[in-house]
Parts: sequence; structure tokens; C-alpha cells
Amino acid sequence: MSPYNPLISVGQAYRELTHIRRFRAAAKAPGKAQEEKLLQIIRANSESAFGKKHGFDRIGSICDYQKAVPPASYESLEPYIDAAKSGKPAQLSCQKPIMYATTSG
Repeated sequence: MSPYNPLISVGQAYRELTHIRRFRAAAKAPGKAQEEKLLQIIRANSESAFGKKHGFDRIGSICDYQKAVPPASYESLEPYIDAAKSGKPAQLSCQKPIMYATTSG
């Protein structure tokens, strides 16, 4: 049996053209990549209760985000968590929660 598998080679070439290329580009400009990811998350959650309260629809940069969203404590997020646990959708995120877990923090 030959150790060469053409399907693995094709898969690796595909990864190189997609995932690895994006990763290398992000590694060359990490600040830009982080800002793009933050803005992607903000846009995806602008219709959440948290996003509406903090004006996610008006955020276009990291600086805007820092001005609009103060550092959070559990107590500041608790009303959103309680509302989500009670079945209200789109509280902290527009995605439906997978689970709730208590941790030691």
C-alpha cells in the first residue's frame, strides 16, 4: 500500500488556497485582521438588544467600539442573560445560545 493518497493532496492544496492563505494574510497585518473580525461580529449582532443599546449600527472602527461599549461585568450583562434564559431571543447575540453553564469565573 502506497503512503501517497491523492485525495489528501487535493485537500491540502484546497486548504492552502483558502484557510492557510487567509491565516498568513492575517498574520502579516494582525491589527487589520482583528478590526475586520470585530466589525464582522458587530454587524452580525447589531439587531441584538445589546447591539441596539450600544449603537452597533454606528460602529465603524475599534475606536468607535471603545467609545460605545464600556467594559462589562457580570452584573452589567445579567439582565441580558436572564432575558435570554427566559426565552427572549437576540439579547447579547443574534445567534441562539447553545447552552448555559455556570463556571468558577
